[in-house]
Amino acid sequence: MEASRASRQEAAALEERRRIAHEMHDVLAHSLAGLSMQVQAVRAIARRDGAPATLTGPLDRAAELARDGVQEARAAVGALRSVPLRGIADIDGLTRGFPGEARLRVSGRAGRLTPEAGHAVYRAVQEAMTNAARYATGSAIDVDLVWEGSEMRAVVRDRGLPAGRGPSGVQGSGTGLRGMAERIEAVGGSLTAGPAPEGPGWRIALRVPVVEDDEAVADTAAEDVAAAGGAVASGTDAPGTVASDTDAPGAVAGGTDAPGTDAGGIAADGKADA
Repeated sequence: MEASRASRQEAAALEERRRIAHEMHDVLAHSLAGLSMQVQAVRAIARRDGAPATLTGPLDRAAELARDGVQEARAAVGALRSVPLRGIADIDGLTRGFPGEARLRVSGRAGRLTPEAGHAVYRAVQEAMTNAARYATGSAIDVDLVWEGSEMRAVVRDRGLPAGRGPSGVQGSGTGLRGMAERIEAVGGSLTAGPAPEGPGWRIALRVPVVEDDEAVADTAAEDVAAAGGAVASGTDAPGTVASDTDAPGAVAGGTDAPGTDAGGIAADGKADA
């Protein structure tokens, strides 16, 4: 219940950010842009008619202020619209903040994921852990992150409902597994879910591609060019690094980005309710 509440609060905050950004863009940015155009028109007329410097000087300063205001408003709108992406580095916080026993193991030589892939993996692990807490309440949870050359594999497994315990009673919407799979497939990966083959419990396994070195170079070059407003040029080698997105609190949330959406998952009888 706490996880679902935190997820709804996060989604509501993001929606409010988008609403404020939309209002700022429609009102403030448009108004400042219109003001800038009007000031420039008045300045041009004043110069054409030979107005003295005591008039054109303040008009020049007003035009500069309006132009700077437009740029600052656009930057503020862009900051509000951007949604911070969480990634592989934030999964440690999920396991540390889990209200139960959760173990994280990382193996292999770490590569680099795209920000979108890292965010998709984070959300899938988050939702899988929430499902385990919901349907296998009290079970220990293992989270394994394995770097295997051209791909990264993540496995989340519980040990089934402990003897004498009942599920949490919090029901999902039945769309959790499907949503997880769609997220992972959207970044070129795959996801499977079912009973753990090595014993009791449920296992969710996913794979996502690792960014190759030449792709990392191309991404870096494209970002540099976009910032400079020029053309793409090939060039330097860049070592692969682990994508560490934004810092996130170590609480397990419901795993969805929209208010009112619950993570579906594992039914008490061991079947997925996706």
